Amino acid sequence: MIEHQEELNAINVFPVPDGDTGSNLSYLMRTILQDAYISDDAAESLTSLKKAALRGSRGNSGMIFSQFLIHFANGISVKNIHGPNDFISVCELATGKTYDSVMSPEEGTVLTVMKDWVTAMKETAAAHTNVPSLIVDSLPHVYQSLEKTKLKMEEVSGRKVVDSGAKGFVYFLEGLIQPHNQSESIVTKQSIPAFEDHIFSKEELLSHRYCTEFMIKGISDSSKIKEVAGSLGDSVVIAGDEQQLKVHLHTNEPHEAVELLSAFGTVSFQKVEDMKRQYESIHARKSKIALVIDSAVTCLKNSWTTIRFICCPLQSKWISHHIWIK
Repeated sequence: MIEHQEELNAINVFPVPDGDTGSNLSYLMRTILQDAYISDDAAESLTSLKKAALRGSRGNSGMIFSQFLIHFANGISVKNIHGPNDFISVCELATGKTYDSVMSPEEGTVLTVMKDWVTAMKETAAAHTNVPSLIVDSLPHVYQSLEKTKLKMEEVSGRKVVDSGAKGFVYFLEGLIQPHNQSESIVTKQSIPAFEDHIFSKEELLSHRYCTEFMIKGISDSSKIKEVAGSLGDSVVIAGDEQQLKVHLHTNEPHEAVELLSAFGTVSFQKVEDMKRQYESIHARKSKIALVIDSAVTCLKNSWTTIRFICCPLQSKWISHHIWIK
């Protein structure tokens, strides 16, 4: 996933073409590599994986994949893996929980590829005595499922590319068995399609402009969070468990989302990204330069949009009579 970050960004068209699926999945993987650890206590190792996956989850695809990993770890914690059938059972549980985490699951996306992968393993399980060979045997079916996501992507964007999140998941599966199968796969040979710069038309304007994420601790009632989040926008994905949840939501009212979600527990983290700006910075730049200013600068009311200022909060530190700006 990390190696193919830019490729995944380039083909990101769903649920919005903001070009960050690769960055989000790469960030998730880097967080896991940095924060998760192997202990003599298996439960401790799995807990560190779950915490790292939740902490590193961001964006639609990152949230979905982190939920898969969290429930994969939950499944392993209660079921010892003695062979292919046990592994399939845990993957099936994780896939089902991942579907449940999305308010409006869309077929023809990473969710479908996950489900088709489990189905492919079930069909060939009897022929295998170990998990690596089972995964290797399932990959041709996974590649076919990935290829079919082009139909959904063309429907929503007019572009014949596979789903970026689904392709990231396939790269993950390849990574699992790479030591057992060093040959380069079909999916890694595909080239990155070149997209022409494109500006949103009136019909294509995002229905919800801001990608928001909220970490909630001390949850009183998690059953209604999805419903409340769905009333504020779309692309709702909820990852985590009863102890701590992360909510992903596309909305036009981030401040209202904070207020409503605070009723369920303590909002310990929040993030808001302007997806329209993200898209325009990639496909519809107004100039070749950017003006970086601090928050104390006075500007005309409409200049933020027309000139595209980038506001960076500055923090100064006095160190040996020098000012360091961070």
